[in-house]
Amino acid sequence: MTRARRKAPKATVADYAIPLAKLGPWLKAKRHPLPATGSLPALDGFVTTIVAGPISLAPPDWVCPLLGVELDVFNHDNVEFTAVAAVGMRHNAISEILSSLQKGSSLCSSDDPTATSTSDPGAWASTPP
Repeated sequence: MTRARRKAPKATVADYAIPLAKLGPWLKAKRHPLPATGSLPALDGFVTTIVAGPISLAPPDWVCPLLGVELDVFNHDNVEFTAVAAVGMRHNAISEILSSLQKGSSLCSSDDPTATSTSDPGAWASTPP
């Protein structure tokens, strides 16, 4: 008599996450509701904006439109939830990258950590749409 092996219980978000190599094709194939992004680079841009943005949003408020999923997806262990988990992992990775940067790093235009931008956005930043 052989005993069926049980899968180890999933304990962390990483255990649920779909690999990024599968997330890209999943985004491209998803049709209804249509996700806000259709590729991994666009997803990274969206998530980076969320991480760096001036306000914090609850994950369901941005993850659901990003992936084109319903709020109830957070309650199920299915393919859509694996995509949500992958986005959570990507969010954490991007957050870690951005928080580890220091002023004067390669993303800044000056080696002087006290330098400010020389451009004046006043003309276009305060103009109503």
